[in-house]
Amino acid sequence: MDTRTAQAGPTRRTVLATTAFAVPAIAMTATSPAFASTGAQTLTVSTPNMQAPAAGNTPVTITVTDNNGQPAPSGAVSLIGPSGVSFSPATPTISNGTAASTMTTTDNWATPGSTLTITAATSGGNTSAGLTVLGANALAGGPNGIGTGSGTPTGNGGAGTGSTSRAISPPEQLLMSFPSPIVSLAQGSGSGVSAFTLALLQDGTVWGVGTNSYGQLGDGTTTSRTTWAKVPGLTGVVEICAGGQTAMARLSNGGIRSWGLNNFGQLGNGTTASSSTPVTVQNITNATQIVAGAANGWALLSTGEVRSWGYGAYGGNGNGGNKSQSLPVAVPGINTAIRISCADYTPYVLLQSGQIQTWGLGSSGERGDGQSGSTTGPASPITVSGISNAVQVCGYSGGAIARLSTGELRAWGKGGTGMLGNGSTSDSSTPVAVSGITNATKIATTLSSAFAQLSSGGFVAWGRNGSREFNDGTTTNRTAPSAWTPPSPTGGLPCPGSGNATIFTLK
Repeated sequence: MDTRTAQAGPTRRTVLATTAFAVPAIAMTATSPAFASTGAQTLTVSTPNMQAPAAGNTPVTITVTDNNGQPAPSGAVSLIGPSGVSFSPATPTISNGTAASTMTTTDNWATPGSTLTITAATSGGNTSAGLTVLGANALAGGPNGIGTGSGTPTGNGGAGTGSTSRAISPPEQLLMSFPSPIVSLAQGSGSGVSAFTLALLQDGTVWGVGTNSYGQLGDGTTTSRTTWAKVPGLTGVVEICAGGQTAMARLSNGGIRSWGLNNFGQLGNGTTASSSTPVTVQNITNATQIVAGAANGWALLSTGEVRSWGYGAYGGNGNGGNKSQSLPVAVPGINTAIRISCADYTPYVLLQSGQIQTWGLGSSGERGDGQSGSTTGPASPITVSGISNAVQVCGYSGGAIARLSTGELRAWGKGGTGMLGNGSTSDSSTPVAVSGITNATKIATTLSSAFAQLSSGGFVAWGRNGSREFNDGTTTNRTAPSAWTPPSPTGGLPCPGSGNATIFTLK
């Protein structure tokens, strides 16, 4: 990955996810009261938090009382669950009003947040309890925790799979921790430290795992974690992204929250103080998309305008200056933007016209304007050369790839891992054709790997494979696209937010 720093600043965001199959012995939640009575006895079923993992073991406790509320002295309880669920013992003995059993669930891909109903019955009564399934509809592959500068794994489990190995191949399922389906993942990292990963759930909450040195897990601490936990007090989220050691969330009302490292003002709240809890990005109430660079934030507004904040030495704020900004500033001259993306310190703005505008760092040709070797780039937007019909643009660490309306692809910037897809490892400061691709319908990038879906239904990949990102049995980088098979059972491109540390796919 690109470890370039800005005045010892963070490396660029890496977003997206893989997983090691592991099942915490955790609880189940009741969607309706787990209490009912018939006949002469009243039964209550409980589990830790009234939740159950999609696959794994969960302790079950049954209390039995008579009509006077006194504990039943003896007897047995019969436990029944849906197909694939078993109990040991299946008929636990009552002792002083209590019986205990262990429930085993086996459906790894049960929908997170769905209800699992179990029934307990005695000779004098019965009850049914609805338990919330904790699951994970995502896989993670490639390197798990980013190593230190020497390449030694730090073992913090930054991908949230429970594994602390450096590479995961084949991809593994995330820890079954989520009470609602995952809709996207975002991964951030910093130079010489391990990754942190965020998951956005369908219920609008955000969860985090991994390194937390600057509070980037948003839980009010700086304690790293190997298990997932919810960001407290954050709801109504519709999009997430992660920068070097900074996280952002876009809310359904158009506002933005941020947390983590803030040494260059990348939290956008008017300070340079880091925060371990979400703070409000000021003066933005109509954001429709957000992206995070190594030490910048960029937001697309409903008006087609763009706002920028954070590190400024490379001209990354696009406002004509080279000073860092702790509050969002307007990028002059842009009012027809429809999508945004970014490299480490270089944003890309797709316009309604099909052109792409950019500014900021261009040392590897990442601006696509024919210039390279200069760290301080244009501080105002310029147009990427030779592209007038782009329909999608994806940044990576040191460059970008654009999908054209014809189905062809163009790439520019850093080529060291083969990311230009033209058979070379040389950089290019102007867009070049990605070899052999004329029918792409969608593209996705991590920091140093690229993927495309074709109109034929097939997939191709190119770029970095040093940590088995492509799960093809090798660690050989690809300098041109070749066939790639998405991991089963997900069957699609890596989700936006995959990073060099991990490649995430959603089921």
